[in-house]
Amino acid sequence: MEFGEKLFQLRKEKGLSQEALAEQLKTSRQAVSKWENGQGYPEMEKLLCIGSIFNVSMDYLLKKESERGPEEEQGYYVSRELAEAHLTYVHSMGHSLAVSLSLFLLGLVPYFLFKGSPEILAVMIAGFAAAGVIFFIKAMTTKGAENYEIISSRELIFDPGFKTEITDRFESVRTRLVSFLMLGVVLAGMGFVTLLLEENDVTNGALSAYYPVITTLSAAGVFILTRVIAAFTAYDLLIHSEKHSQKRKEKSEKKLRKKWKEWI
Repeated sequence: MEFGEKLFQLRKEKGLSQEALAEQLKTSRQAVSKWENGQGYPEMEKLLCIGSIFNVSMDYLLKKESERGPEEEQGYYVSRELAEAHLTYVHSMGHSLAVSLSLFLLGLVPYFLFKGSPEILAVMIAGFAAAGVIFFIKAMTTKGAENYEIISSRELIFDPGFKTEITDRFESVRTRLVSFLMLGVVLAGMGFVTLLLEENDVTNGALSAYYPVITTLSAAGVFILTRVIAAFTAYDLLIHSEKHSQKRKEKSEKKLRKKWKEWI
């Protein structure tokens, strides 16, 4: 069975029209029609989306075998390409979010430096805030969110040996990530400790001259923490998918039981 025939069969089984599938893939109905008629293949990104929509592997879509294999029944198949795309997505999203949070925090620096110049102060704070919003929007709209949602909610199945490869890769960078995590905690904590000391009049205002530097270091700490947490999350979702899947299942069952009690 060719790719086009499989796509047609999967679409019919799911009860989707060509228009509905095209909308999910952010393409045209004509493109879907061409694929089903054997007049070409979709690009890799859309091929990954097709696998996600119909819960089938890339091997099933691209090879001529007509049977789907047991992986579609046991869990969600994650190819090497999809795993790498997931890691890239979380890396990009984490970077944009880290920049956003850091910019919001850095917006306090002009307040300490230009208290006597309200015009300059307003412009600089507005600039930091606007830049922070832009990067936050960029983080929330990073391409690949649909795959992240599936990976974070399903038990995953990998090609033989690939999970071991991902685990080994994580272990090789784990020590470095933990070191950066500790550095981020120290830098970010400086600002909060300083604020706490000032609130309790421990330093008698002696640190006020260093507020801009302390705030900048805290922003750097927040940036590092966000990046490290994103890296840990990306690997954890792949390596411990069973744990996350079980937690989501328990949470869903808890909500269902709560609704059931409300109904009766």
